[in-house]
Amino acid sequence: MKLTNSNRLRKKLAAEFVGTFVLVFAGTGAIILNDLSGGTITHLGVAITFGLVILTMIYTVCLWCSYESCGHIRLLSIFGST
Repeated sequence: MKLTNSNRLRKKLAAEFVGTFVLVFAGTGAIILNDLSGGTITHLGVAITFGLVILTMIYTVCLWCSYESCGHIRLLSIFGST
């Protein structure tokens, strides 16, 4: 199946939206759970949550957008790792 430029753009935008949504949802959820549980998750647990979300989204988008160079979450992975 040949992808046109508009289809590629749609896939890239969808990948960015889904990746950002999942990162914010899971990361914020880990922070809130850490606060509600009195700090039992700790900073390490929150950091692991963010790292696993980034890893999962890169692998997922890599399989979904296989026509390009393995994922379109470059900005997400840069900002998430800082």
